[in-house]
Amino acid sequence: MKLHTFIKSAAAFIAAFASFSLSASEDWQNESVFRINKEPASATMKFYPTAEAALAEGKTPFEASLNGDWKFRFSGNPDARPKDFHRPDFDDSAWGSIPVPSNWEMHGHGVANYTNIIYPFKMNKPFVMGEPDASYTTHAEDFRNPVGSYRRSFELPADWKGGRVFLKFDGVSSAFYLWVNGKKVGYSQDSRTPATFDITQYLALGKNTVAVEVYKYSDGSYFEDQDFWRLAGIFRDVTLMWQPDIALRDVFNKATLKNNYRDGSLVTELLVSNPTGIRRGFKLSGRLYDSSNRLISDADFGSEIDPKSSMLCRWNFPTIQNVKAWSAEDPNLYKLLVEFETAGAEKIYTVFNVGFRSVEKKDGQVLVNGKPVLFKGVDRHEHSPELAQAITPDVAKADILAMKKYNINSIRTSHYPNHPSFYDLCDKLGMYVIDEANIEMHELYTNKDGPIGKGWEAATLDRVKNMVERDKNHPCVVFWSLGNETMDCKAFEDAAAWVKKRDASRLVHYDRNLPPTYADIYSEMYITPEDIVKFLRKEDKLEPSERHPVILCEYSHAMGNSSGVLKNYWDLVRKEPRFQGGFIWDWKDQGIYKNAEPIVRVKDSANTKRSICVFPDSRTKRVMERAGAVAVPGLFERPAGAFTVALKLNSQGFEPKVDYDEGPAKISKQPHPVRFAPTEILAEQKGVFVLMFVDKRKTLSFSVWNGSAWDILEAPADFKKTAEIAASAGNGEMALYLDGKRIASKEISKDISFFGTNPLMITPRNKESKDSVLGAVEKFRVVDAVLDRDFFTAEPDGARTLSNIDFADFRQVPSNKRYFAYGGDFGDFPNDGSFCMNGLVMADIFPSPQVWEVKKTHQNIHSKLVSFESGIAQVDIFNENFFTDLGNISASWTVTRDGREIEDGDFDLAPVQPQSTARAIIDLSDVDMSEDGEYFLRLSYKTKSATSNAVPAGYEVAWEQFPLGGKYRQFSARNEEGKLSVENSSDFLTVVGDDFKAVFNKRNGWLSSYDFAGKKLITGEMRLSLWRPQTNNDMGAKLAEKLAVWRTAAERMRLVRFDSRQQTDGGWSFVRIESRYAIPAKDSSATFSYDIYPDGTIYVNGEIAVAKGLPMLPRMGMQFAVNKNLNTRFWYGKGPYENYVDRDQGTWVGNFKDSVSSAFHKYSDPQEASNVAEVRHATLLGSGVGAMLNIYSQGGFFELSTYPCLIEDIEQALHPTQLPERDFNIVSVSAMNMGVGGVNSWGAIPYEDAQIKSGKTYKISFAIKGRD
Repeated sequence: MKLHTFIKSAAAFIAAFASFSLSASEDWQNESVFRINKEPASATMKFYPTAEAALAEGKTPFEASLNGDWKFRFSGNPDARPKDFHRPDFDDSAWGSIPVPSNWEMHGHGVANYTNIIYPFKMNKPFVMGEPDASYTTHAEDFRNPVGSYRRSFELPADWKGGRVFLKFDGVSSAFYLWVNGKKVGYSQDSRTPATFDITQYLALGKNTVAVEVYKYSDGSYFEDQDFWRLAGIFRDVTLMWQPDIALRDVFNKATLKNNYRDGSLVTELLVSNPTGIRRGFKLSGRLYDSSNRLISDADFGSEIDPKSSMLCRWNFPTIQNVKAWSAEDPNLYKLLVEFETAGAEKIYTVFNVGFRSVEKKDGQVLVNGKPVLFKGVDRHEHSPELAQAITPDVAKADILAMKKYNINSIRTSHYPNHPSFYDLCDKLGMYVIDEANIEMHELYTNKDGPIGKGWEAATLDRVKNMVERDKNHPCVVFWSLGNETMDCKAFEDAAAWVKKRDASRLVHYDRNLPPTYADIYSEMYITPEDIVKFLRKEDKLEPSERHPVILCEYSHAMGNSSGVLKNYWDLVRKEPRFQGGFIWDWKDQGIYKNAEPIVRVKDSANTKRSICVFPDSRTKRVMERAGAVAVPGLFERPAGAFTVALKLNSQGFEPKVDYDEGPAKISKQPHPVRFAPTEILAEQKGVFVLMFVDKRKTLSFSVWNGSAWDILEAPADFKKTAEIAASAGNGEMALYLDGKRIASKEISKDISFFGTNPLMITPRNKESKDSVLGAVEKFRVVDAVLDRDFFTAEPDGARTLSNIDFADFRQVPSNKRYFAYGGDFGDFPNDGSFCMNGLVMADIFPSPQVWEVKKTHQNIHSKLVSFESGIAQVDIFNENFFTDLGNISASWTVTRDGREIEDGDFDLAPVQPQSTARAIIDLSDVDMSEDGEYFLRLSYKTKSATSNAVPAGYEVAWEQFPLGGKYRQFSARNEEGKLSVENSSDFLTVVGDDFKAVFNKRNGWLSSYDFAGKKLITGEMRLSLWRPQTNNDMGAKLAEKLAVWRTAAERMRLVRFDSRQQTDGGWSFVRIESRYAIPAKDSSATFSYDIYPDGTIYVNGEIAVAKGLPMLPRMGMQFAVNKNLNTRFWYGKGPYENYVDRDQGTWVGNFKDSVSSAFHKYSDPQEASNVAEVRHATLLGSGVGAMLNIYSQGGFFELSTYPCLIEDIEQALHPTQLPERDFNIVSVSAMNMGVGGVNSWGAIPYEDAQIKSGKTYKISFAIKGRD
């Protein structure tokens, strides 16, 4: 054992305190001031009076928590803060209280603000008090930079005699001053690492008062531009700690492997400090125990330490033979008990978990314990929907245990050091961790102002040091990350050099160091698999020692309905040895619980059967302000030769009629500036008309569809906040009116007929651009005649009022629901909307459908069917683990015929060694596969007992499915006994059988209803569907704009021909109906035929020819409404989870059942959902209907989507609680639904094999049949 000693000069301490005394009042706007009188960063330690107590790792009498209720005063800006609140005699009796830890926004103080890149204050480093844009929540000077003033008192435990007392804050955002008993102690920035102060000299006997002044924004906030909610307060633990005068200040356990990774090596460095003026003796003893509490090794050292000095001591423990190494697969931990004794004082103890493992870069690979492990990781923000960022260890543990179920083995602490307890959990439960410094200057980087210039380097290094020193004893940490999305510069090069000198046992990560020069891995965000290959091939030209591992710190952006690219990445991981995985962005939605707005009810006096859903704006409590509405049925179920539409708008909506409490986090009371969107739609019925403002309300535009093109009328409009707007079309003319004055007109054809069954949308929002009509609709009226005055009252002879809605005459009904709020929901600005909802799981860790894709692509057991002959299946099984065999895995098989299980059993699975393959022989010779049908073999692998890395017993960790042969038996209808009759009228053709009725609309050719056994099954038109609700990825790629030709193309199709005739086929009688269409997209066209048989079967065959040179299509399918009570869906196809053509790895072929409501996953930002692929047949059923609807594939399989409401509802809803309960469900039967993509969510589109290309002809074939 060698002893190294050094004496720390007190000069730094004195200088820091002097600067505190002399500094300007605004340390929080001075980049060179970031710590005053703080203790140096050090390892997390807890001291105990006995060895037994230390080993138990429970509570200690040497610590006292100051968590709990504190007196609290919120001030909107620094000038408004109570200047003398730190005085012990200050009267705080009128103050409220706040729990510590917490974010003060979660207790009704200030505004929770989510922004991804843009700083929530005026960017002008280091200042945060400049006047920002008028739209900013912080624009008002009295709300420019909130300050929280905290006070509480405490008494020291009676047995804390002598020694020194420290006060530690584990996390305060973003900067704070500390006073004890009225005396200023210090100042701190870096909100995500501890600030510890020696408060010994400030204490008094008996009652002590502590005061903390917290600034929401400071120059430190420029470092904290992470993609998360901007929240403030004392959000982590506050702890009083006692230590003897001569104390152990820091410990660094350097545990690694040697001798071909077989044996353990432990070197422990211990820093002893003597702040007294007397030379003192001390003794250190260390005892290393294994997991069975067996003593493995020990060490002792005694010495004397000079006054006012520190001494670094080192233990070199003997080599530990055949050590049990730590890994995420098998997190073996030892305990190091440290005993510290000084002359004349009692012994104190502390304990550390020690994991023996090595991390190195070798020949372009990262090796953990000598193995090129795969990082199956996620990026994780610390977040809870109830607690926001003040999370508890229970929240972190629940996250980690859930990750284990989805085969996730790695976490990146994006983008800051986590709560100290998180690392203990990762050590014990087994997670590889990229620990990331609290540094992100994203907006500065985006504006090319990112290089950290002179004056900022010290703060940069301080943040890196704070992380490393605190977390250096955790074996779970395998990478130190210098920060995130801040421009590469010398400050990070210097930080990397410091890290490597301080800790050579880990690798350095930094995503902006590209190509890597000081970072150890290549970690470009959101790079495609194709570009990864290019990088690898480029580095193949280098010497092996110069090559870099590829580990993506962010990839497969999981925002909303996403993760359609995981297979592409993981196929490449398993092909390319130097591509070792990555971290999916991200783990969990960052939603905050908010009570849902009251439901707004309005009626249409012209059609009381019209169902109107109002979609409120979450930023305001005023009714109809920025709100939209969707009404069904639409206006023109009967053709009209003319119409007039009129709206009255006001500026701010209406006062609410019921009380509404949004919850703990409050909506901003700051007024929003008047900012008009580029386009504001006032009213629209797809395929018929659009009335809107364009060019930021400089122009009023009115468009009507004339059967082959849009007739458009525009006029300058001097419109501000309130107005009456009207537009008319018919009798050969279009006209626009503003406040009763005719402002424009033009001639149009006199032969236009306005007809359409699509929903009516009133002041709808554009979710892609986040625009909505500024103001509120007060009245809405449509008449099927041309009006030129009295738009809200005139009743011309022979005219019908098609719609008349008085939005001022509303009712409000409490929702009694809550949702996960995202950016903007509290009136916060700037905000990035739902861009914080990127999780594989919801904010409450309820699984999103895409997480099953993660589980499957990450699984560690892979099966390959080598052969299946004479009932014997030979399967090769590969163990992708690196350190654990498959001895704890049980294996079973199931054989299905047409989705029904016909036999199952277990099979022998050898304890396959890591990274090895073994062959299993599965005897299926007794399984009867003689019957016609489609046969599949599914293999399942489950844990026999709970694993050391926290996977529960009996849990399925891997599976595979293989086709064994046979063919799906397609449905065929033949019933010669039944009779058919055809009823013809001017508008409808009705086919009637003994037990069914099918009605076709002759004006558009579509099947408009289908009854069976006297029960209405199909209640809305079955028509071509080329659109789907937009996903977040669709919106990020601006597909609503790029694919706009398809948004209403199906609604604007022109019926060219409609025929019906009775036919026979092999003696069977049926009715054939044919419809031919011109699609308004170049020369695209469609033909549909319906063969209707006496038993009620209808064969639907469509052929859609899409012209060349057009953009891809979102969907190619048929859509129709069904009886609301058909609320359960059964299908034979891919399941049981939602899946798409590019996200189906986590699903298998079988029979599945789900409700329409639960199958439609409630993404936090409503969007396309519920799809299942490769469907052979499906059934819609429900209680109280008395009949069910079967859907059978014909030819190829189909994709099935079911929605509990309209597509338009989904595209208007900001939150799932806004989705209405319509009196129908929507069903989509598709030849193909475009993939979901997921390389990123701001421009990437699905891969070509998941696209519906133009220039092709598509076929849709299926059959429907009722059944009682």
